[in-house]
Amino acid sequence: MSQSALPKCVLFDLGGVIIDVDMGRVVAPFTSDRIDTSLAEDWYKGAAIDAFERGRIGTNAFGAAIVGELGLDCSAAQFLERFEDIHRGLFAGAAELLEGLALKTQVACFSNINELHWGSQCRDLNIDRYFQTHVLSFELGRRKPDPAAFQAAAECLSMAPADITFFDDRAENVDGALAAGFAAHLVAGPQEAAAILGVD
Repeated sequence: MSQSALPKCVLFDLGGVIIDVDMGRVVAPFTSDRIDTSLAEDWYKGAAIDAFERGRIGTNAFGAAIVGELGLDCSAAQFLERFEDIHRGLFAGAAELLEGLALKTQVACFSNINELHWGSQCRDLNIDRYFQTHVLSFELGRRKPDPAAFQAAAECLSMAPADITFFDDRAENVDGALAAGFAAHLVAGPQEAAAILGVD
């Protein structure tokens, strides 16, 4: 895709595409090896996470719920202290890609995220400044990969789905975007997204 053919809107997932995150370190000290912490899937698809990332429960209620749900060997406060700090910074080249794209087209993010992580990433990384529009699951009340979440995201962007190109590091989210009429690509970091867009 040449720079002259950039989409009207480039929509990015955050964790795994723009931000380097490590979910396993959150629960590793508290599981007594009952959970394979190398795979976030083993604990990050639970009911408490889903409710928190849809904005249905607050931070303290989430902490208590997930400690009970996973049977963790810690207090809710101990868990939340580690949970808040999952990021390891922006991927190399992410800031440059976003800043360059913003000079040429609309740049937005769509993340399954909660109020705690969004707050810490804005504080530590100033992540909010890179995007003209932030579509956040805890505000939207919907999560990827539900195609209805992508339809709601398009409404937030005031764009037709066909005018949006979406990048995510999870295949099911790409499938959900495609089902909603987006152009969508599976990528592992900003360099792969830049190559697809045809930008430096």
